[in-house]
Amino acid sequence: MTIHIGNSMSLSINEQGGSKFDFKLASSVRKGITDLVFYVETVKNGNKFSIKGKDFTFSIINSNIEDHLDFLEDRLTFLNKVIDLFTILNIDEDLDLEKLSTEDQIYLDILFKSILDKESVNIKVEGDDNTSVTNLKIANIQIKLIVFKNGVDSYTIKDFFSSELQAMQPNDKGDIRIMNPFSILEKEDYINISNINYGVILNSYKSLSHFDYIYQIAILDMLKMLSAYDEKPNEKLFNLIRNISD
Repeated sequence: MTIHIGNSMSLSINEQGGSKFDFKLASSVRKGITDLVFYVETVKNGNKFSIKGKDFTFSIINSNIEDHLDFLEDRLTFLNKVIDLFTILNIDEDLDLEKLSTEDQIYLDILFKSILDKESVNIKVEGDDNTSVTNLKIANIQIKLIVFKNGVDSYTIKDFFSSELQAMQPNDKGDIRIMNPFSILEKEDYINISNINYGVILNSYKSLSHFDYIYQIAILDMLKMLSAYDEKPNEKLFNLIRNISD
């Protein structure tokens, strides 16, 4: 008989009453983190846990308790940082740990420092622009970011969907017009980007509604949104289209 505990653990009990406990962290961060908290507390409790009043004890192979516990707590810290990062970036999708590469973990460490700790980072960025917009793919997640150059190889990285973002463009007469910065989004962005903040986009349109020229731009933007929705239906995108058109 096998009893599954959460999404990462299982307890196999044979006919003789012997048992085997297996732990393999779930590929989902949000599911795995709950299981890992339980497992860490179990290890701290002397590798013991109870099910319906019956106590079970397991052994850790090829590692001592202290090293194993240090590894688990480091992993738990990492997963908590991912959750904090995704909360700030408005990412509802879950990170697939099985698809996470070594390079992806380096990217996450950079985002932990720049987004969570709000510190500048030393990275290599192609081109000489002081400001650039980029898509960063981490495993199954794609994040749109804006990068500001501070100095040689020193940059500040922020969420592209920050409410602070502003855009300006000259019209045919050379007059500067305030634009919606999110008009640069293409159909593929609405399909693939994980950190789209639909509320911020809507508020940006509302803040510019007193400009006559914004309506034509909004129509063109909604056509891109509709094309994306046709290919990949999304309730939040549908509500954004409806609210812009109201």
